Amino acid sequence: MAFEDACKALDSLGLTASPVQEISTEVGSDLVIRTDPAPNSQVQPGSTVLVIYAVEPTSSIVPYISGMTLAEARVTLADNDLSIGIIDGALDVTSLDETQQVVLLTDPEPGRTVPRKSVIKVYVGTLEDYQRGGTPTPTPPQIMVQPIIEGQ
Repeated sequence: MAFEDACKALDSLGLTASPVQEISTEVGSDLVIRTDPAPNSQVQPGSTVLVIYAVEPTSSIVPYISGMTLAEARVTLADNDLSIGIIDGALDVTSLDETQQVVLLTDPEPGRTVPRKSVIKVYVGTLEDYQRGGTPTPTPPQIMVQPIIEGQ
């Protein structure tokens, strides 16, 4: 039930609503999460009922996504109300499919509290780069050598 509607309903019963905000990502903003006392409890006329209602969080914590593919990292960040902004890495890596790019680092770093819906910069490499400790190493270009033999 909407918070305002709950307050009106309690008022019509001769009760006083006392609002209490609770951060929630599961219940829509301004919707009642619960009351205290619980619904259908016996109370005296004029009693105060706590109406605990949802408010959206204003911040998110950057999750640890190093070692995930870029595709997995997008989902994890979205689950935390964050998104990927700049993707930095060697051109031969950033041109790969997102399931082949592996997150090496993030900016800001994991555990940092940031405003909700922030954009996170990620540095990507290959799985091999990650296994080497997260330092991207550009893959040297391959060249074909064909010796030309003159004489004997």
